[in-house]
Amino acid sequence: MSLNGNPDFMTKGGSLWRAAELPKLTFYCPVTGYVVPTGVCMNARTFANLEIEGGIVACPHCGNNHNWDKKDIIIPLDNDTSNGR
Repeated sequence: MSLNGNPDFMTKGGSLWRAAELPKLTFYCPVTGYVVPTGVCMNARTFANLEIEGGIVACPHCGNNHNWDKKDIIIPLDNDTSNGR
């Protein structure tokens, strides 16, 4: 949930988080092997406990639309946004 419509902040259980502080859910582009962001941020425990159906993302690397689901996701240990494996 965003705070007052501001997507930079999210709340969970009364705690306020800056979205930038939460790990970004990513997966590897099947064409280039580069990391693709899903646009979703959450911590590993929340990710593990949620049923996630996935989605479609326009890949910034190859230009294709990629389907992703929970099994494809990698959660970085930090907010590294490098494009390599």
